[in-house]
Amino acid sequence: VEAAAALVRDTMEGQIGGAIAAGLNARGKSTDDAVLVAFGGAGPMHACGIAEHAGVKHVFVPRLASVFSAFGIGHSDVQHTYDVMINGDASDKISSLEEKALREVRSEGFDSETAQLSWALGDGGSSFDGRAADVSAGLLKAHGSGTEALSLTARVDLPKTHLSAVAKSSGKPASLGTRSVAWDGANAVETTIYAGDALNHGVGPVAGPVIVQADDTTVCVPPGWTLTVDENNQYRIAKEG
Repeated sequence: VEAAAALVRDTMEGQIGGAIAAGLNARGKSTDDAVLVAFGGAGPMHACGIAEHAGVKHVFVPRLASVFSAFGIGHSDVQHTYDVMINGDASDKISSLEEKALREVRSEGFDSETAQLSWALGDGGSSFDGRAADVSAGLLKAHGSGTEALSLTARVDLPKTHLSAVAKSSGKPASLGTRSVAWDGANAVETTIYAGDALNHGVGPVAGPVIVQADDTTVCVPPGWTLTVDENNQYRIAKEG
């Protein structure tokens, strides 16, 4: 059973890791400079295995890993894009497009005065920032008399959160004991188990194999990897050697 489970895990992690390596290579980026961010409830369980397959040596696990996507979306700027085809004098379409954008901004509970408007003609054509009354003349002059697309993007910037430094802990963290874990699917290794709140900034480095049981996720640190907790109290895992 353990061997079959390990095969499923290794296949999945290998496919994801291979895709990450291919993406980095396509962008001309080195895996030596890459950091894999693990999020979702299961992400921290597989992050080191995926990084191993990708050739990435550093993993970052936020404390809010299980809700990291939702947290990020909740703090992302709100943006809507509208498109319309214009031909000749498009003054009315410019005004109506702005009215629609600002109406939808208000419908989401934002003050329309805080919305930033960006206009663009065609594919990579002239662009203007501002309200219709201020940019219409420039848009119409750049447009001329042909038929082309007009795009309007309305964006509202939301406040951003920032991590704060925490006080440094001292002393050795208390473990929950050990567990026999077959990391390779065959050979069981005694693995130290820690509660998530036992590992804070100043603790470590803690060499794998280690499993961290947090309230909302599980962080797996296999043999050959080392866990530290940074000044913002977030998990950092590095490949040894």
